[in-house]
Amino acid sequence: SQELTGSQPNILATLPDAKAVNQFFFDNQRLQFYLQSYSGELYRYSINNEKLTLLDQNNSFPVSTGLSIFGDTLYLLDPADQEIWKYPITNDGLGEAGRFLKKAAPFIANSHGMAIDGAIYIWQKNGTVNQLIRGNSTNFKLSGPSKPFDQITESAGFMAEEEASVYYLIDKGSEKINPRVLEYDGQGQFSHQFWLPAKWQNQ
Repeated sequence: SQELTGSQPNILATLPDAKAVNQFFFDNQRLQFYLQSYSGELYRYSINNEKLTLLDQNNSFPVSTGLSIFGDTLYLLDPADQEIWKYPITNDGLGEAGRFLKKAAPFIANSHGMAIDGAIYIWQKNGTVNQLIRGNSTNFKLSGPSKPFDQITESAGFMAEEEASVYYLIDKGSEKINPRVLEYDGQGQFSHQFWLPAKWQNQ
Protein backbone atom coordinates (compact mmCIF):
# COMPACT_ATOMS: atom_id res chain seq x y z
CA SER A 1 0.00 0.00 0.00
CA GLN A 2 1.05 3.60 -0.53
CA GLU A 3 1.27 6.40 1.99
CA LEU A 4 -0.89 9.47 1.43
CA THR A 5 1.32 12.48 0.79
CA GLY A 6 0.74 16.13 0.02
CA SER A 7 1.99 19.66 0.43
CA GLN A 8 2.14 21.50 3.73
CA PRO A 9 -1.20 23.11 4.73
CA ASN A 10 -1.58 26.88 4.84
CA ILE A 11 -3.18 28.55 7.87
CA LEU A 12 -6.08 30.69 6.66
CA ALA A 13 -7.14 32.06 10.06
CA THR A 14 -7.03 31.35 13.78
CA LEU A 15 -9.79 31.98 16.29
CA PRO A 16 -9.20 34.76 18.85
CA ASP A 17 -7.59 33.86 22.19
CA ALA A 18 -6.40 30.56 20.72
CA LYS A 19 -9.91 29.08 20.93
CA ALA A 20 -10.23 25.51 19.66
CA VAL A 21 -12.69 24.65 16.90
CA ASN A 22 -15.61 22.46 17.99
CA GLN A 23 -17.54 22.33 14.70
CA PHE A 24 -16.89 23.57 11.18
CA PHE A 25 -18.54 23.46 7.77
CA PHE A 26 -17.44 24.67 4.35
CA ASP A 27 -20.13 26.43 2.32
CA ASN A 28 -18.89 25.76 -1.22
CA GLN A 29 -21.69 27.84 -2.72
CA ARG A 30 -20.45 31.04 -1.06
CA LEU A 31 -16.82 29.98 -0.48
CA GLN A 32 -17.10 30.48 3.26
CA PHE A 33 -16.10 28.47 6.32
CA TYR A 34 -18.33 28.47 9.41
CA LEU A 35 -16.53 27.60 12.64
CA GLN A 36 -17.82 27.24 16.19
CA SER A 37 -15.68 27.23 19.31
CA TYR A 38 -16.26 24.95 22.30
CA SER A 39 -17.76 27.91 24.17
CA GLY A 40 -20.32 28.57 21.42
CA GLU A 41 -18.92 31.53 19.47
CA LEU A 42 -19.73 31.23 15.79
CA TYR A 43 -17.37 32.65 13.16
CA ARG A 44 -17.45 32.97 9.39
CA TYR A 45 -14.30 33.02 7.26
CA SER A 46 -14.64 34.28 3.69
CA ILE A 47 -12.12 32.98 1.18
CA ASN A 48 -12.85 35.87 -1.20
CA ASN A 49 -11.85 38.65 1.19
CA GLU A 50 -9.80 36.54 3.64
CA LYS A 51 -11.81 37.93 6.57
CA LEU A 52 -12.79 36.19 9.82
CA THR A 53 -16.02 37.56 11.34
CA LEU A 54 -17.65 36.88 14.72
CA LEU A 55 -21.33 36.47 13.82
CA ASP A 56 -22.91 37.43 17.15
CA GLN A 57 -21.21 39.62 19.72
CA ASN A 58 -23.70 38.40 22.36
CA ASN A 59 -22.79 34.74 21.76
CA SER A 60 -26.40 33.55 21.57
CA PHE A 61 -25.60 30.31 19.73
CA PRO A 62 -25.85 26.94 21.52
CA VAL A 63 -22.77 24.77 21.84
CA SER A 64 -23.54 22.28 19.10
CA THR A 65 -22.64 18.72 18.20
CA GLY A 66 -23.33 19.39 14.52
CA LEU A 67 -23.17 22.32 12.11
CA SER A 68 -24.35 22.14 8.51
CA ILE A 69 -25.70 24.26 5.67
CA PHE A 70 -28.36 23.36 3.16
CA GLY A 71 -29.46 25.93 0.58
CA ASP A 72 -29.68 29.32 2.26
CA THR A 73 -30.01 27.99 5.81
CA LEU A 74 -27.47 27.14 8.51
CA TYR A 75 -28.43 24.41 11.00
CA LEU A 76 -27.05 23.89 14.52
CA LEU A 77 -27.63 20.67 16.45
CA ASP A 78 -28.32 21.48 20.11
CA PRO A 79 -28.14 18.43 22.45
CA ALA A 80 -28.83 20.47 25.59
CA ASP A 81 -32.25 21.63 24.36
CA GLN A 82 -32.77 18.58 22.09
CA GLU A 83 -33.44 20.91 19.20
CA ILE A 84 -32.15 21.75 15.72
CA TRP A 85 -31.91 25.50 15.21
CA LYS A 86 -32.09 26.99 11.73
CA TYR A 87 -30.75 30.38 10.71
CA PRO A 88 -31.30 32.09 7.35
CA ILE A 89 -27.98 33.12 5.78
CA THR A 90 -27.85 36.82 4.94
CA ASN A 91 -25.24 39.13 3.46
CA ASP A 92 -24.56 40.51 6.94
CA GLY A 93 -24.40 37.14 8.71
CA LEU A 94 -27.34 35.11 10.00
CA GLY A 95 -31.01 35.93 10.55
CA GLU A 96 -33.18 35.10 13.54
CA ALA A 97 -33.14 31.54 14.90
CA GLY A 98 -36.07 29.24 14.25
CA ARG A 99 -36.93 25.77 15.52
CA PHE A 100 -36.77 22.89 13.05
CA LEU A 101 -38.48 20.17 15.08
CA LYS A 102 -42.25 19.69 15.01
CA LYS A 103 -42.17 16.93 17.66
CA ALA A 104 -39.74 16.00 20.44
CA ALA A 105 -36.64 14.06 19.37
CA PRO A 106 -34.95 12.77 22.58
CA PHE A 107 -32.19 11.02 20.61
CA ILE A 108 -30.64 14.44 19.95
CA ALA A 109 -29.41 14.47 23.56
CA ASN A 110 -26.87 11.76 22.63
CA SER A 111 -26.07 13.11 19.18
CA HIS A 112 -22.53 13.11 17.86
CA GLY A 113 -23.03 14.78 14.49
CA MET A 114 -25.38 15.82 11.71
CA ALA A 115 -25.57 15.49 7.93
CA ILE A 116 -28.09 16.94 5.47
CA ASP A 117 -29.12 15.93 1.95
CA GLY A 118 -32.60 17.47 2.06
CA ALA A 119 -33.45 15.27 5.02
CA ILE A 120 -31.49 15.70 8.25
CA TYR A 121 -29.54 12.78 9.72
CA ILE A 122 -28.43 12.65 13.37
CA TRP A 123 -25.76 10.10 14.18
CA GLN A 124 -24.46 8.71 17.46
CA LYS A 125 -21.21 7.06 18.49
CA ASN A 126 -22.78 3.58 18.47
CA GLY A 127 -23.62 3.92 14.77
CA THR A 128 -27.33 4.65 15.19
CA VAL A 129 -28.61 7.14 12.60
CA ASN A 130 -31.98 8.91 12.88
CA GLN A 131 -33.59 10.72 9.97
CA LEU A 132 -35.81 13.82 10.18
CA ILE A 133 -37.92 15.24 7.36
CA ARG A 134 -39.81 18.52 7.68
CA GLY A 135 -39.28 18.52 11.43
CA ASN A 136 -40.51 14.96 12.07
CA SER A 137 -38.68 11.67 12.69
CA THR A 138 -39.04 8.90 10.11
CA ASN A 139 -38.62 5.10 10.25
CA PHE A 140 -35.24 5.29 8.49
CA LYS A 141 -32.73 2.76 9.81
CA LEU A 142 -29.33 1.49 8.69
CA SER A 143 -29.35 -2.27 8.12
CA GLY A 144 -26.29 -4.57 8.06
CA PRO A 145 -23.62 -5.70 7.60
CA SER A 146 -24.02 -9.33 8.65
CA LYS A 147 -22.14 -11.00 11.49
CA PRO A 148 -19.35 -10.97 12.57
CA PHE A 149 -19.00 -7.40 11.27
CA ASP A 150 -22.41 -6.10 12.33
CA GLN A 151 -21.26 -4.20 15.43
CA ILE A 152 -20.03 -0.62 15.11
CA THR A 153 -17.14 -0.03 17.53
CA GLU A 154 -17.35 3.77 17.51
CA SER A 155 -18.78 5.88 14.73
CA ALA A 156 -16.50 8.75 13.73
CA GLY A 157 -18.65 10.26 11.00
CA PHE A 158 -21.68 9.96 8.75
CA MET A 159 -22.02 11.44 5.28
CA ALA A 160 -25.09 11.96 3.13
CA GLU A 161 -24.79 13.63 -0.27
CA GLU A 162 -27.67 15.44 -1.93
CA GLU A 163 -29.09 13.44 -4.87
CA ALA A 164 -26.41 10.74 -4.43
CA SER A 165 -28.75 8.16 -2.83
CA VAL A 166 -25.85 6.73 -0.86
CA TYR A 167 -24.64 7.04 2.73
CA TYR A 168 -21.25 6.46 4.37
CA LEU A 169 -20.57 5.63 8.00
CA ILE A 170 -17.04 5.70 9.44
CA ASP A 171 -16.23 3.09 12.09
CA LYS A 172 -13.05 3.72 14.12
CA GLY A 173 -12.51 -0.01 14.58
CA SER A 174 -10.97 -1.94 17.48
CA GLU A 175 -8.14 -4.32 18.31
CA LYS A 176 -10.00 -7.03 16.38
CA ILE A 177 -11.46 -4.98 13.51
CA ASN A 178 -9.62 -2.40 11.40
CA PRO A 179 -11.15 1.03 10.85
CA ARG A 180 -13.58 0.99 7.92
CA VAL A 181 -16.03 2.98 5.86
CA LEU A 182 -19.44 1.34 5.42
CA GLU A 183 -21.57 2.20 2.40
CA TYR A 184 -25.39 2.04 2.44
CA ASP A 185 -27.89 2.57 -0.36
CA GLY A 186 -30.67 5.16 -0.35
CA GLN A 187 -32.91 2.86 1.69
CA GLY A 188 -30.29 2.35 4.40
CA GLN A 189 -29.33 -1.16 3.27
CA PHE A 190 -25.67 -2.12 3.61
CA SER A 191 -23.86 -2.58 0.29
CA HIS A 192 -20.07 -2.41 0.77
CA GLN A 193 -17.37 -1.78 3.33
CA PHE A 194 -13.90 -0.39 2.73
CA TRP A 195 -11.15 -1.41 5.13
CA LEU A 196 -8.60 1.14 6.30
CA PRO A 197 -5.09 0.59 7.72
CA ALA A 198 -5.04 -0.35 11.41
CA LYS A 199 -2.77 2.62 12.19
CA TRP A 200 -5.65 4.97 11.27
CA GLN A 201 -7.67 3.74 14.24
CA ASN A 202 -6.77 6.67 16.54
CA GLN A 203 -6.63 9.36 13.85
